[in-house]
Amino acid sequence: MDVETNDTLLLNYRDSVTKIERAVRRATSGGAGMDRAEELYLQLENQIVEAARIRSAQRTRIEADIQQRESDSFACIDIALELVLTSFRILDECNEKPPPNVHYVFSGLLVRTIQVFNEIGALMRAGYGVGARSRWRTLSEIRTVAGVLALGGEREALRYKEHRGYLVARDSLKLYGSADWDGPGRSAQTFINALSRRFGESFCTNYGWAAGLTRRRLGVKRPSWRDVERLIEVSEHKERVLLAHHAVHGDSVGLLQLVDASGTFNAGPSAIDVRATLADATYLFRQSINALLDLWRTHVETPRVQAIQLLLDESLLSVTNELLFVYQTRGPDEQAT
Repeated sequence: MDVETNDTLLLNYRDSVTKIERAVRRATSGGAGMDRAEELYLQLENQIVEAARIRSAQRTRIEADIQQRESDSFACIDIALELVLTSFRILDECNEKPPPNVHYVFSGLLVRTIQVFNEIGALMRAGYGVGARSRWRTLSEIRTVAGVLALGGEREALRYKEHRGYLVARDSLKLYGSADWDGPGRSAQTFINALSRRFGESFCTNYGWAAGLTRRRLGVKRPSWRDVERLIEVSEHKERVLLAHHAVHGDSVGLLQLVDASGTFNAGPSAIDVRATLADATYLFRQSINALLDLWRTHVETPRVQAIQLLLDESLLSVTNELLFVYQTRGPDEQAT
């Protein structure tokens, strides 16, 4: 089987794109684009399929190049994941566990933390650093939620778990009004009213699950996210969260993350800052795991749990430092082309 070279791929791609461009120009002259859209697609189907095939082949080659150059970096995060998974399997074998609501919330947040870290690895392997950095925000929020829940008891875990009922009902009201409610109660508003009677009026707000803690510790009855953050005041990850914030939203600062080494916008994959991005992600992953173990230890304190927390904290810090060492000794990452 013949293997296409990069030059052959590029020539074939340019030929397909040129044909598509000419046809689109003809079809849209005189403002008749919508009327001729289906006809245009049928005429260009072969060229469109060929262009898509070549793009896919190019992406595969870039991913292979990134994987080859950064194999040691990806090995670092794979090791980090295996350590966490193994440690929590051992933890789950312990006879003594937190109360049911706490264990439920702990398990859910843990699974989400691992999933997000996996997503970051997958995005970086594909060369999409902006997408990977946007997931830092989720890790940071999990770290904050776990840290706040560790300040409370089983009641706070129950409030956090049941708060989803309010969010679902609120979203239903926003989307459909009083119609099409198939949840508990006669209507979404009836269900919200029942939650208010059970947990208090401030429960039915965006972060009402934490209202008991903010009222007691901060004197705030209807907390904002900033109030929730103030309960634990984690400042060391703020720079990463701000960068993630811009990556998530459509603001003008976020556009700067799409500018490549040539100074132009790049919507495709890139090998820039793979190691640095993975190092920061591992650092946030470490913080989230540590906060989750703090939550566990609030309710169950044993030598095994202490040992697992110490092992993971030191191991994940070592992985972070190893990634930073590779980044600093090799110099800046190169642009994948």
